[in-house]
Amino acid sequence: MARNSSKAAKPAPKVPVKAKVSSARGAAVSAVPSSSSCIQVYTDFVLCQGMSILCKGAALVTLLLGIVVPAAVQVLAQAELGQWEMPAGAVAGKTAIVTGANSGLGFETARVLAAGGAEVVMGCRREDRCRAAMEEIRRQHPAAKLMMGLLDLADEKSVRRFAEEFLASHDRLHLLINNAAIMATDFATVEWPGGKVENQFATNHLGPFLLTGLLQGVLEATPGARVVNHSSSASDGCARVKDLGAVAQLSKGNYSAFLDSYACSKRANRYFTWSLSKILAGDVKTVACHPGWN
Repeated sequence: MARNSSKAAKPAPKVPVKAKVSSARGAAVSAVPSSSSCIQVYTDFVLCQGMSILCKGAALVTLLLGIVVPAAVQVLAQAELGQWEMPAGAVAGKTAIVTGANSGLGFETARVLAAGGAEVVMGCRREDRCRAAMEEIRRQHPAAKLMMGLLDLADEKSVRRFAEEFLASHDRLHLLINNAAIMATDFATVEWPGGKVENQFATNHLGPFLLTGLLQGVLEATPGARVVNHSSSASDGCARVKDLGAVAQLSKGNYSAFLDSYACSKRANRYFTWSLSKILAGDVKTVACHPGWN
């Protein structure tokens, strides 16, 4: 793992790194129509006055969809954003691991934690993408404390190597955020102890399961540590609730990419989180969440 250098860094060039999940504020603002579109909707509504009920109905629907609904979304988003803002100093001086940290939810999580003063270990499959993400975070937050750790959650040896390197340089871990996942991919298998395992199940559940177990000791030794497992509301669609193990052994002939493999891997995340809450010693808290989408 490469530690954050204390030397003055050269200005980082702009890189094409974008978090797939923007803030609620940005999403709400982009949803509000322009003044010209508002004028057009209002004009259409006025022109229907004194005309048929159908015309009036169509204009009213247009008015609702074009102005009222987006405005309501903005108000709700602003209210919710205020509830979920991270308190100042909440993560300053703490250590966090974020898997899948080079893009999407993982990137945004790493960026916000680094901005708050946490040391963030970014678990990524590819070094080039991880470095690009680190440069972008440092461009926005020059004082960001970042480390890179190569991590492929579908590869048991990679998971063990990542945990070993982290434990060699850290004796505390305040936040383990199991974010990385793949969704509805083509059928594929990977090698794990005991034989071949379906790729989504390995990446989304077995990898995070193993990583958390390898880091159990340092989590329990850290007061107030947290484990956050990114599950999904899709987990409610899992049809193999009583036989999740069978998902790992699916063959190409009975493979359902979303409602079977993905949904059940996310269901396994929830079961794992509930079990952790009973297994981990100390005051470690465990949380499973549906992270949302954009």
